[in-house]
Amino acid sequence: MDLFSLIDENGPLHPVSPDLIRRLQHRSPLNSPSRLSMPDLSETDQSASEGEKDLPNEKEKQALLTTEMKLKKARERREEIKKMRKIHVMDKNQQAIERAQKNIDNKRELLRQQSSRIEKVKARREKMEEKEKKRVLASIENKLNSAVSRAEQISKKKQIKAKNMRRLEKAKKRREITEFERRSNLLSSVDRRSNLAQKNMEMLLKDRQCKAREQIEHAQRVSSRVRAARILQRAMRSIFGVKEPKDQGSAAIKIQCWAPWRVNVACRRLFSHSGETTAALDSLRLLLSSMGHGTKRRRSCSSFDNLTTMMTKDVTIDAAKKFLATFDPIFGTAPCISSRTLLSAFLVSQEPMAVLGPKRSTDRCSILLENASHRLLESLTDLVLIDPSCEEYKNCASLVATTASSLMSYCTLFDKWKNSDKEELVAQMSKSAMQSWMAYLVAKDTLLYIEEKENEIYMGNNDPFFQQKVRCTSAKKGSWSHIKRIRTSLEKLLGKEDGLEVMKKAKRSAIAEVEKESLLLKAKVEIDDIKDSEVRKSEANVEDTPTVDLSDSAALDDVNEHVVHEILLADNNDIAAQLFQEPAVSICDCVDSFMAKYVDANSMSSDTSEVSVEMFAFTMEKAYFDQMRDDWVLRKNLRGVRDMVVELLAKMRKLVPNRKDLHDYFSDKEARSCSNAMDFLALMIRISEVMGDSLESPARAKSTLKWRKATVLYGCGKSAVPFNLADIESYVVTSIAFLVKKLDVCHADIVNFKLMKVTPLIRNNGIYYERKRFIERCGGSLENLHGTRSWIARVNQIYEDCNSNLSISLKKGFVDEILFVRERIAMPEVLCLDADRIGSIRERVQRIVISSALFLHTCTIMHIRSTHFDQNLLVKIGGHKDALMKALRNNLSFDELLDRSLSTILSFVKDVSKREVDEEKLQRLRIATEAVLKGSDPVLSLMDKRIRDVLKTGCILDIKLKNRNDANVPVSLNTGIKGGSLSSGNSSWKERFGFEMKKYSAKLGFTLLSDDIVDVSFDAFKVIDHCIKVHEEHVFIPLVNEL
Repeated sequence: MDLFSLIDENGPLHPVSPDLIRRLQHRSPLNSPSRLSMPDLSETDQSASEGEKDLPNEKEKQALLTTEMKLKKARERREEIKKMRKIHVMDKNQQAIERAQKNIDNKRELLRQQSSRIEKVKARREKMEEKEKKRVLASIENKLNSAVSRAEQISKKKQIKAKNMRRLEKAKKRREITEFERRSNLLSSVDRRSNLAQKNMEMLLKDRQCKAREQIEHAQRVSSRVRAARILQRAMRSIFGVKEPKDQGSAAIKIQCWAPWRVNVACRRLFSHSGETTAALDSLRLLLSSMGHGTKRRRSCSSFDNLTTMMTKDVTIDAAKKFLATFDPIFGTAPCISSRTLLSAFLVSQEPMAVLGPKRSTDRCSILLENASHRLLESLTDLVLIDPSCEEYKNCASLVATTASSLMSYCTLFDKWKNSDKEELVAQMSKSAMQSWMAYLVAKDTLLYIEEKENEIYMGNNDPFFQQKVRCTSAKKGSWSHIKRIRTSLEKLLGKEDGLEVMKKAKRSAIAEVEKESLLLKAKVEIDDIKDSEVRKSEANVEDTPTVDLSDSAALDDVNEHVVHEILLADNNDIAAQLFQEPAVSICDCVDSFMAKYVDANSMSSDTSEVSVEMFAFTMEKAYFDQMRDDWVLRKNLRGVRDMVVELLAKMRKLVPNRKDLHDYFSDKEARSCSNAMDFLALMIRISEVMGDSLESPARAKSTLKWRKATVLYGCGKSAVPFNLADIESYVVTSIAFLVKKLDVCHADIVNFKLMKVTPLIRNNGIYYERKRFIERCGGSLENLHGTRSWIARVNQIYEDCNSNLSISLKKGFVDEILFVRERIAMPEVLCLDADRIGSIRERVQRIVISSALFLHTCTIMHIRSTHFDQNLLVKIGGHKDALMKALRNNLSFDELLDRSLSTILSFVKDVSKREVDEEKLQRLRIATEAVLKGSDPVLSLMDKRIRDVLKTGCILDIKLKNRNDANVPVSLNTGIKGGSLSSGNSSWKERFGFEMKKYSAKLGFTLLSDDIVDVSFDAFKVIDHCIKVHEEHVFIPLVNEL
């Protein structure tokens, strides 16, 4: 017998005591005589035989027989004692030998392990020495290379210096030639300038002579006019009997203010000859004919559009200006008279209804304006009929005066009518602005009140304030747009300051009107009524529906504190998508795919170089079922198959715990009594029938019923082993795996359904639940929160305004003292549920920093601008980024990581720059990559500071998502603006957060990694924001007050 087979190699080791060895050595041998005192049977027998002769009676004979029996029994007892002693001694010796052998083997194993450890240490030391030797050699080689390069640079500098000396001589000669040319050019320019100055002087003298001659001629004309004016003054004094002579200025002013004189000057301008006709009369004729108001015999009726078109033409405007210039001596610079005012007379006379409107017959100013326009046009028509070639124009002063009077009357009335219309328009715009201000203020305050009430009730998927929010949002947006348009119109009409004053006055009137009419109070009462009805409705629903206690494990098996925490951290849109999406597709929904996967498992594992979690789990399951099949086929052991069928029945009963009829339909005894493949298949056919009819949904049951059909056909002998399996044993084992997987999927569907029902309750009361569980864990006291207290103390030291801005300080302290802390600290108890997520954030931040540093070095070396990438190129860059992240995530050696990172960077450069990398830049890329991966690159610290700033910004980002779950509903504005609509408001907080963080991270150089930055920032924000919501009042504020 092999003694070593009896020794348990994995058993505990007991050292051999020296006393034990000493006792084994002095133990008596197996054949030594016994220490028991036994009677001498030979003498006894002899005396007994002699006594038989002496005792003749029967009693003595009987006594002798009894004595012989006792002696015989004693002899047998002695033999048994000897045997037992031998056996006992042999067992003791055998056990001692085994213990000794075991101790010897243990000591040998210890010696073997120590020797192997010594060898490993020697090998590691040799490896480190070799590595250090390589490093020293590499550094020496680098120093030699740098020395050689410096020597080459020095020699190049000397050569360049020699070349520069020759260049200096050439430069001196060139400079002398250039100086000579400059001097010659200077002398020539001086000569040219002197000649030019002489010519300019001659021309200036000629100009002065011409001007002097013109001034002399002008003085002569002025003197003749002065003499004529003095003669005219003397004649006027004699005519009017003026005796007192006045000064020349007063006399000139009186003559200029004399009306007949002014009319005479206008007549001379109007009828001044220019060939056969006059310029002013030609302009008047052109004006009348263009506006469809020629002579009395030829007048055409023009429409309003034609007249307005003619009024805007430059020819018509110039003609009106030339005609009005003849009346300047009469009117002077009257502001009410202009070319457009004159042209408007044609509109008023021909289209009075279109211009004056409904006030034509009621407004006195409008009536006078229309009559004045008719008189003016008649005067203009009469003025055109005068023939300037005759002397008749000398007697038409009265007609010119009448025309001037009609023109002044019309322009004055037109100006008054325009001002009254302007005032009325301003009043209407002010009233409209006041109404818009009222709508804006009421809608704004109502939305704020709705936001307050939303936090007081649980709305679920239905928003009770949806209609009010749509109405108020549309009114606010439309009224504000209307206010801006009114303000712009008033600025154009009155000017910027006057228009602003009108808008301020309208706003004050709107505020007073809102308070007077109590419009905001009415809106609040409406919101309160909706809130009260919603509260009553929710209470009624809670009473009607069964409640779910989250602390009771029977309410939902898989809902525990971690599940509640994950649901509370999820975004609203993500929760909605998870709750209302279709059930996930599983591989067991198609029995053909499931069987094919089991058949081709070996080829699949060999084809794929990367192993995923799903592939690893499938491989382990496949190995377990393969072992079960081998036990059945090779060792004829059905225990594993039977246990699996029993577990299958247990899973099926767990799905329907209240269906006792289905529980009694199968029994574990029936499963353990199966002895061959057909027995197992018959039982599984019954199981599949129950699953397809009672347990699974119709969509899930298709594959189960298909498997049952194929198995029934095989049992009837109508087909071979189904689904191309090798033998019936493999088919039975694979079928058990298929049904077990189906039951697991059913269980997952049920859990998801229960989770869907309990999720609204978790979203509503989850914070109170987490707070309650936390108090239970910490015992209701803050004394046991050592990690949290230490974290708060560190935050309080860093940020002095921790008491005033507790939330901001905690969020910044979360980034500085939890995510980026370097020393080992205790995790705060308030963050224990997020420990794994915090570790993941730290790892992802480290990978982002390394990747951003590598991409930054690459873009700097290759002169690549990371802000000019199109969409297709960004997709390729995303692939390179994922490859680099994957290499950093895998546990690779330094050399493998360096090669993988460098190849990824080169692929990135090739796709972006479309050119190969030369040897110099490749060496620079290799050096930069090696420095980054070793952690000795200064860019790493820079990017670390920047990403810390990004995470702080993300954690304190306070942008509220206002239009939650709003639809794109067209709405008519209450302010009267048509075509108003409410923009879509279905963007979630996560999308808004991502938009803001992408912009900020791009500014700090994380353009290529903006998506990863958004994900890690959002995770950090969710963790600390939820932690503050749960523990601010009961943990953080008391701890800060203590400190």
